[in-house]
Amino acid sequence: TLSLPSGFSAGWSRVTITPAESVPLDGVGSGFDRMPNKIDDDLTATLIAVSDGQSGALICTVENLYTHENLAAEWAAAISQATTVPAENIFFSATHTHSAPDLNSELESIQEYKKKLHADVVADSDYK
Repeated sequence: TLSLPSGFSAGWSRVTITPAESVPLDGVGSGFDRMPNKIDDDLTATLIAVSDGQSGALICTVENLYTHENLAAEWAAAISQATTVPAENIFFSATHTHSAPDLNSELESIQEYKKKLHADVVADSDYK
Protein backbone atom coordinates (compact mmCIF):
# COMPACT_ATOMS: atom_id res chain seq x y z
CA THR A 1 0.00 0.00 0.00
CA LEU A 2 1.29 3.41 -0.96
CA SER A 3 1.36 5.77 1.98
CA LEU A 4 1.55 9.49 1.20
CA PRO A 5 2.39 12.23 3.68
CA SER A 6 -0.43 14.44 4.86
CA GLY A 7 -0.91 17.41 2.55
CA PHE A 8 0.71 15.72 -0.45
CA SER A 9 -1.09 16.16 -3.76
CA ALA A 10 -0.28 15.49 -7.38
CA GLY A 11 -1.94 15.94 -10.73
CA TRP A 12 -1.23 16.02 -14.41
CA SER A 13 -2.54 17.42 -17.65
CA ARG A 14 -1.74 17.10 -21.33
CA VAL A 15 -2.18 19.56 -24.18
CA THR A 16 -1.88 18.86 -27.90
CA ILE A 17 0.85 20.99 -29.49
CA THR A 18 0.73 19.70 -33.08
CA PRO A 19 1.10 22.67 -35.45
CA ALA A 20 -2.06 23.60 -37.34
CA GLU A 21 -0.08 23.97 -40.55
CA SER A 22 2.90 22.17 -42.03
CA VAL A 23 6.19 23.58 -40.69
CA PRO A 24 9.83 22.41 -41.10
CA LEU A 25 10.88 19.55 -38.84
CA ASP A 26 13.96 19.58 -36.62
CA GLY A 27 16.86 17.21 -36.29
CA VAL A 28 18.38 16.55 -39.71
CA GLY A 29 21.06 19.21 -39.83
CA SER A 30 21.59 22.73 -40.98
CA GLY A 31 20.29 23.57 -44.43
CA PHE A 32 17.79 20.71 -44.68
CA ASP A 33 14.14 21.66 -44.76
CA ARG A 34 12.13 18.55 -43.97
CA MET A 35 8.41 19.12 -44.30
CA PRO A 36 5.92 16.58 -42.95
CA ASN A 37 3.55 15.04 -45.47
CA LYS A 38 1.14 13.60 -42.89
CA ILE A 39 0.45 13.40 -39.16
CA ASP A 40 0.38 9.94 -37.61
CA ASP A 41 0.17 11.05 -33.98
CA ASP A 42 -0.27 14.44 -32.32
CA LEU A 43 2.59 16.09 -30.48
CA THR A 44 1.83 16.83 -26.83
CA ALA A 45 3.13 18.66 -23.78
CA THR A 46 2.51 16.90 -20.47
CA LEU A 47 2.63 18.68 -17.12
CA ILE A 48 2.95 16.95 -13.77
CA ALA A 49 2.31 18.95 -10.61
CA VAL A 50 3.26 17.91 -7.07
CA SER A 51 2.87 19.66 -3.74
CA ASP A 52 3.67 18.83 -0.14
CA GLY A 53 1.05 21.33 1.03
CA GLN A 54 3.69 24.02 1.56
CA SER A 55 5.35 24.35 -1.84
CA GLY A 56 4.90 22.87 -5.27
CA ALA A 57 6.79 21.89 -8.38
CA LEU A 58 5.90 21.39 -12.03
CA ILE A 59 7.53 19.08 -14.55
CA CYS A 60 6.76 19.74 -18.21
CA THR A 61 7.73 17.29 -20.93
CA VAL A 62 7.40 18.59 -24.48
CA GLU A 63 7.53 16.40 -27.57
CA ASN A 64 10.38 18.17 -29.29
CA LEU A 65 13.98 17.49 -30.32
CA TYR A 66 15.47 19.15 -27.23
CA THR A 67 14.66 21.64 -24.50
CA HIS A 68 15.28 25.15 -25.75
CA GLU A 69 16.72 27.03 -22.76
CA ASN A 70 15.37 30.42 -23.80
CA LEU A 71 11.83 29.05 -24.29
CA ALA A 72 11.98 27.11 -21.02
CA ALA A 73 13.03 30.27 -19.16
CA GLU A 74 10.19 32.28 -20.78
CA TRP A 75 7.65 29.57 -19.99
CA ALA A 76 8.87 29.15 -16.40
CA ALA A 77 8.58 32.90 -15.77
CA ALA A 78 5.07 33.04 -17.29
CA ILE A 79 3.90 29.90 -15.47
CA SER A 80 5.32 31.22 -12.20
CA GLN A 81 3.36 34.46 -12.64
CA ALA A 82 0.15 32.52 -13.40
CA THR A 83 0.54 30.05 -10.51
CA THR A 84 1.91 29.79 -6.99
CA VAL A 85 4.95 27.81 -8.20
CA PRO A 86 8.32 29.62 -8.17
CA ALA A 87 10.21 29.54 -11.49
CA GLU A 88 13.06 27.61 -9.88
CA ASN A 89 10.58 24.77 -9.14
CA ILE A 90 9.54 24.39 -12.78
CA PHE A 91 11.45 21.83 -14.84
CA PHE A 92 11.36 21.07 -18.57
CA SER A 93 12.43 18.11 -20.65
CA ALA A 94 12.03 17.00 -24.25
CA THR A 95 11.29 13.56 -25.66
CA HIS A 96 13.93 14.00 -28.41
CA THR A 97 11.74 13.40 -31.43
CA HIS A 98 12.93 14.24 -34.93
CA SER A 99 9.29 14.71 -35.96
CA ALA A 100 8.69 18.03 -34.21
CA PRO A 101 8.95 21.60 -35.54
CA ASP A 102 12.35 23.26 -35.87
CA LEU A 103 11.98 25.88 -33.14
CA ASN A 104 15.24 27.54 -34.19
CA SER A 105 13.80 28.50 -37.56
CA GLU A 106 13.08 32.18 -38.17
CA LEU A 107 10.20 31.36 -40.54
CA GLU A 108 7.04 33.27 -39.72
CA SER A 109 5.07 30.01 -39.45
CA ILE A 110 7.49 28.76 -36.77
CA GLN A 111 7.36 32.07 -34.88
CA GLU A 112 3.55 31.88 -34.84
CA TYR A 113 3.73 28.25 -33.71
CA LYS A 114 6.10 29.21 -30.85
CA LYS A 115 3.63 31.88 -29.67
CA LYS A 116 0.78 29.35 -29.66
CA LEU A 117 2.98 26.72 -27.99
CA HIS A 118 3.89 29.22 -25.25
CA ALA A 119 0.22 30.14 -24.71
CA ASP A 120 -0.90 26.49 -24.64
CA VAL A 121 1.80 25.35 -22.20
CA VAL A 122 1.20 28.31 -19.86
CA ALA A 123 -2.59 27.95 -20.01
CA ASP A 124 -2.32 24.21 -19.29
CA SER A 125 -0.32 24.87 -16.11
CA ASP A 126 -3.42 25.85 -14.12
CA TYR A 127 -1.84 25.03 -10.77
CA LYS A 128 -2.91 26.99 -7.72
